[in-house]
Amino acid sequence: MTETLNQQAECLKKETESYKQAIDTKLKEEEELKNVLKQYKDRYQDFEKGVKQSRKTIQQNEKDLTALGRSVKQLEEQKRKAML
Repeated sequence: MTETLNQQAECLKKETESYKQAIDTKLKEEEELKNVLKQYKDRYQDFEKGVKQSRKTIQQNEKDLTALGRSVKQLEEQKRKAML
């Protein structure tokens, strides 16, 4: 009976050690996944900043084009008046 208890105790020690290793492995995996998630979040934020800046640039370019279009029309009008 003592041998059986010793065997069971040894088996429990092995199982406990196995569970501890599994827990350590899972904790390491979790930490790695947290790092990957942080990297993707950072990349996404950088991407969003770039998109926002591009939108601002496009809007400014559209305003500039509109202003240039008005200038061209004014110059054409002045040219037309000068020719009369």
